[in-house]
Amino acid sequence: MTKLALACALASTLAACGGGGGGNTSAPDAGPVVAQSRTISGVAANGLIKDGIVSVYAYDAGGNRSAAPVATARTSKTDGSYSVNLGNRTGLFTVEVGADAGTTMEDEYSGAITMPATMTMRGLVQLDGGNTSATSHVTPFTDMLVTAAMSAGTANSLTTANVASAQTEVTKILGFNPLTTKPLNANSDAAASTTDTSEKLQSLALAAISQIAHASGMGCAGTPGEKVKCAVNATTGTARMKDGAVSIGGGAKTALLAALTAVANDATVNKTTMKTLDGQRLFSDVPVNTPAPTPTPTPATPVADTKALFASLRTNLQAWSDASQDGGGLRNSLNALKADFDTALSPLDQNLADWIVVSSSGIKLYDDFIQKKSTAFSVKDGHPWAPLGSCTLYKDAAATVAITSRDVTSVTPKSVSCTMSDAIVAGSERKSASSGLYTRVVIGKSITLAPAASGSFAYTTQTQRFSQEYRKDQYGLYDFRNLSGQTPIGSAARGTIGYKMNGDLVATALIDGTMPARTDAVGAVLTDYETWHIKAATTAEAEGITNYAFSGTVSAVKNGTALGTVKLADTSFVRAVVSGDSYRVLEGKLAIDVATANSTVSGILSLSKFDTDKYGNRYQPNYAQFTGSFTNSRAESFNGVITVAVANHKNYDSAAPLSASNFILANVSFKGSLKIVSRPALAVTFAGRTTGYNSAEYNGSYNDGANVIAFEGNSAPPGTVRIASATGVTVTLVDGAKYIDVYKNNSKTALINTSTGMINYIDGSFETLN
Repeated sequence: MTKLALACALASTLAACGGGGGGNTSAPDAGPVVAQSRTISGVAANGLIKDGIVSVYAYDAGGNRSAAPVATARTSKTDGSYSVNLGNRTGLFTVEVGADAGTTMEDEYSGAITMPATMTMRGLVQLDGGNTSATSHVTPFTDMLVTAAMSAGTANSLTTANVASAQTEVTKILGFNPLTTKPLNANSDAAASTTDTSEKLQSLALAAISQIAHASGMGCAGTPGEKVKCAVNATTGTARMKDGAVSIGGGAKTALLAALTAVANDATVNKTTMKTLDGQRLFSDVPVNTPAPTPTPTPATPVADTKALFASLRTNLQAWSDASQDGGGLRNSLNALKADFDTALSPLDQNLADWIVVSSSGIKLYDDFIQKKSTAFSVKDGHPWAPLGSCTLYKDAAATVAITSRDVTSVTPKSVSCTMSDAIVAGSERKSASSGLYTRVVIGKSITLAPAASGSFAYTTQTQRFSQEYRKDQYGLYDFRNLSGQTPIGSAARGTIGYKMNGDLVATALIDGTMPARTDAVGAVLTDYETWHIKAATTAEAEGITNYAFSGTVSAVKNGTALGTVKLADTSFVRAVVSGDSYRVLEGKLAIDVATANSTVSGILSLSKFDTDKYGNRYQPNYAQFTGSFTNSRAESFNGVITVAVANHKNYDSAAPLSASNFILANVSFKGSLKIVSRPALAVTFAGRTTGYNSAEYNGSYNDGANVIAFEGNSAPPGTVRIASATGVTVTLVDGAKYIDVYKNNSKTALINTSTGMINYIDGSFETLN
């Protein structure tokens, strides 16, 4: 899981930002056409607003609103859409949506509710001479933008400069441009089927406001409609802009983040493919109270904003492209960081706890037998998904002759041997067409403990690869048979385990020696062996839970080469349920520092939500998060949070090959700072998710200090990447298209010819993509 997070997240960011192709197959425009009639259309929603009153007001150069609407209409009674004709008017307009007795809102929680007559929300649009039509959606987030812009000027004034600043800042806060993002109800079929990440994000954000109202949060009371009005005013209505920066109330931010999490996790309300908000902006970084003063930006023209977007892409992508070439730079750096991350984590999966638990189980079995506390000569975990396996006492030190019931009063055991439950190689299952039997590849481990000095055991351990044969039906797997011929992986490992008992509990254990070869989920060898110096302290908690605290070092070797050393801080632990002979991990948190020849890794790895797959072949965490940093010898680094979550592990057969009926639904995200040679540190967010078999989508952003650039795409052909700046410039890249249209909000600002690499701007200027 953690490999997926690092490899896919970082690599996908580069692929997304470095996409090619165009979004328009039309030839360049012959020239501007004088518009005789201009139309504004859009959708009004906080939950779709049906039969709402639409009033369009014009603003002059001084920011003063017209005394009366310049156009009016009503929203559709079915989908909340509207359209108004402004004739030949140009300039800045607000679109205000109000209510009368017939107006309803399609609330995500309460269904159709009456919109209060005192509730109004605003959108805005800038029309220039080249527009014949423009989009102006109306939501709490467009109203937030208008509120912020007005707060920066005199009472009720609205200037184009303040609008531009507010749009940029609000887009940064949300992660999408509310002016051009069509609102959808999160519980609708439209939200379930859309491929537009901005629409998904906005639908969750709209549902979050409804969730606050539904839960009577922020002190909201009254009818459902009055509570929605209150929730809007108490959250997005608190937006203020000072010195070019937008903030909201602290209570508003807290309530919105809590509501967003609740909505994302609610399958009834959230039908989008976005089931987690890890790696998304959506108010996570919005300032509260009074924002820090920043210079008021100079108003830029649409063409200037477009050139700024391409300047940022060109500068950063050129550095990334140069760094991605073989022989050095970012690609090799990412590969090295990934390899070091794999090295760091390879000894830190669930086996770390398993070795301690299985050894403790064997030690306790031996100690109880010697102390005549028990006549048991074996212990076996009865759950097929648990990793403990079994332990048995033997008459000889080589663990070849097992003690039986006839020996319990006359024989002193010379060793105890324990096996770990087998790890099934992912995708290795095969079915015989002739016999109907199934086979799969298995990785097994065993450890033999022989008493040495007082309070210690000498151990030997080995990793083996072998095959199993079995039958399978709708109820599960049965009639297992291990096929002959085990293949050792690596060499036998040896060492000592010192221990102290506290009643029936192995209170402390110290492993000094080597541990055997380790493989990954698909059976690839990660290490030939590892040198362990690990201390474990065991503490019994309530309800059968045991806490295993770890500290020490692990050094991995492969092909005779040291891969690096992992240090475990004494704050590392794994919590597990050990009840009788049954054992399962609940959570783990490992504080690690890794040093290799090329880089360092430092941080906290947290594992939780452990569960088995469909047939009990694999028991693993379904949530993993790493918080920390990676730095290589070129001073390139990532510092932040990487998260991976698996949603359907319970329905996934890890032994069977991937198929349209057997695949993993996972989310991977990161948020942090990415530094490469010759470029300033970039603030990066990324979120990717599988949506089906061989189907995935992603979105993210980077901030280079001058621009915030967002991107999104999916695996559906043709390859498409949408890129947008916080200033409202958008471009859609489609593989194979010759021309790309570029827009600033509703106005076309440039045309890109992908054959020549030229960008032609509407003011007659031009430049190259390179």
